[in-house]
Amino acid sequence: MDKNSTKHYCSNCQTELSGSDEKCFNCGSKIKEVRMFLQDKFTIHNEIRTKSKRRLLGKDKVIREEKIGDDYHKKSKKWNFLHRIIDRLNDRYYELITDGETGDILKKTDEKLSQHQGHGSAKYKKRT
Repeated sequence: MDKNSTKHYCSNCQTELSGSDEKCFNCGSKIKEVRMFLQDKFTIHNEIRTKSKRRLLGKDKVIREEKIGDDYHKKSKKWNFLHRIIDRLNDRYYELITDGETGDILKKTDEKLSQHQGHGSAKYKKRT
């Protein structure tokens, strides 16, 4: 059966008919049913984000962020798996991106957060 298809049946005896049959060749009934079969596919993606805060100098400061789960890459139009840790307390930036289909490592970064510059919100803004 095709992904989406239409079939014709006799309403009386449920014999499958062709679309051009005027009456059922099994019982002679002229009443037909038309059944449409539709099929689609969907996938579910998820991610978990956490933030840890600590009160420093009278203000709540985010000291650790973690994101783990499915991540859509716009340029390749593919779903990948992302695990990112931003640990301000221990000066650590960790990021692992793997191909969502093959599991191959696309990017792995494990460095001091203070050395992780020029990425994301740390980019210099262009002046106009």
